[in-house]
Amino acid sequence: MELQQVLIIAVVSFVGVAVLSFVARRQIKDRPSASDEEILERNATAYKITSWLFIGSLLAPVSFYFFGVDDNSAWPAVMALLLSSILPIAYLSWRKLRGGPDLDEFLRYGELKDGWPRKWQIAIFYLWLAFVAGAVVVVALMD
Repeated sequence: MELQQVLIIAVVSFVGVAVLSFVARRQIKDRPSASDEEILERNATAYKITSWLFIGSLLAPVSFYFFGVDDNSAWPAVMALLLSSILPIAYLSWRKLRGGPDLDEFLRYGELKDGWPRKWQIAIFYLWLAFVAGAVVVVALMD
C-alpha cells in the first residue's frame, strides 16, 4: 500500500475517534438529575445491551475466519474493533434521541454498579478508541 493511502486511512481513523468522542462528550453533563435508585432501574437493561453489543461486535466479524476468509486477511478483525467502538455509542445515542436517559446517566450507573469513577470510564473509552484507530492504521500498513 502506498504511503499516501496509509496517511488517508490514519487521518480518517483519528477523525473517527474525534467524532465519536464529540458525540459522547455532547451527552455528558455534570450530574444526572435522577436519584440513584432511578438511575439503577433505568440503565440496567442498557448496560446489558451495550455489553452484548460490545462483545458481539468483537466476536461476530471474527467468525468469518471460520468460513473461508484467508487467515492473513485482517478486515474481519478491523471490522470487529470498529463495531465495538461504534455500536454501543450508537445505541446510547439512539436511546437519548428517543427521549431516554443520556450517556451521563449511563456513566453514573457505572459509578453506582461497578464503582468506577466517571473520569476512569471516559479515559478507558478514549484509550479504546485510540487503540482501534491505531489498529486500523497498522492493518493499513500491513496491506
